[in-house]
Amino acid sequence: MTMLVAGGLYTAHDSGPVVGSPNYVTLVILHGFVWHSGSFSKLIPISKDYNARLVLVHRRDYPGSAPLTDEELVSLQVPAEKLDETEGAAAKQRVDEYMLRRAHEVHDFLEDLVGRGGVMPLQPDGAGGLVLVGWSLAAIWTNAFLAYTSTYPSNCVKLPQYLKRVVCYDPAYHIIGYPPIPDSYNPFFDSTLSEEEKENVFNAWITGYFSHGDTLETLVRRTPLEHPRPTIESFTPEDIVSMTHPPPGGPQGSDSLLLHGGIRTGVFDANRKAALFLTGAEGGDSPTSPSSAWRNVELRYVYCAQSLWESTYGIWLLRSELAVAKAKGVPTRNVQIVRILQGNHFAHWDHPNSTMKAFVESDIVEV
Repeated sequence: MTMLVAGGLYTAHDSGPVVGSPNYVTLVILHGFVWHSGSFSKLIPISKDYNARLVLVHRRDYPGSAPLTDEELVSLQVPAEKLDETEGAAAKQRVDEYMLRRAHEVHDFLEDLVGRGGVMPLQPDGAGGLVLVGWSLAAIWTNAFLAYTSTYPSNCVKLPQYLKRVVCYDPAYHIIGYPPIPDSYNPFFDSTLSEEEKENVFNAWITGYFSHGDTLETLVRRTPLEHPRPTIESFTPEDIVSMTHPPPGGPQGSDSLLLHGGIRTGVFDANRKAALFLTGAEGGDSPTSPSSAWRNVELRYVYCAQSLWESTYGIWLLRSELAVAKAKGVPTRNVQIVRILQGNHFAHWDHPNSTMKAFVESDIVEV
């Protein structure tokens, strides 16, 4: 079943209710940069094995969804040159408002999904419910979804009664707002490559397997292992057509503009913190505050041990941030970190069973 739904998002696949199960989980997945929901096709035949209804969603500007308007894209135009304080604040406000609207689109999509039936309420024993996953770039969406809860309307559908967890799946450190290290590397930001070279090098790099150590010096920045081979080598030309949509990743594409604008303005950093820390309305004493019901939603980070160095580095920084918060007594959301031991950035293709476990199972730290 495919359809354009509330929020302008597109349901590329919906496996439907798990027949005979009174407590299945509904797993909603948002795709990453250029590589869309087609790359999750190997989860479709196994979803019922995990008592899961699988819903694969195309974000705005991807096939089937509502295109982003010129007016919406203008808000992402952040000049490359250094901005003064006034210009920087204005740019941050524009990108922040852009992400606020994207968060509301996800909220509206989930509310519509629940309203149409077939989503089990979250039960006292943790069964049933709804899990929202954002892969790679889409961790921007999942962090924003939690960051802006105080702005959501109080409608007849009470999403927190359904929402079990929100998952950031293998995001790079910069996607979740952490600063770079001096010798960082990503082909997407490599100015020595032409646009054609950049695409080829980036795809081989992002689908490669890496053997990282436990220190900055032993994080492998550039060269994947010889074995296993990069996942892209297992794709047929037809596979690539069925799972990619390049325009949003082009120089003036919506995802590229957001990536640059969100990093430069600090919006990704602000939204990560807002999703992690229970402050303001969400951490307030009043049980009737608009977003107080959202404070018990678990935030899970799933990372892949043989993925890009950027993902492992981001998890190191996250662990450090959580440790500092704990030492200072700063209240945080229930944050879980799960490692897919043999996975690369495309674990959902090469290791679909491990990926499903990492998304839907409780009380795990490694699969």
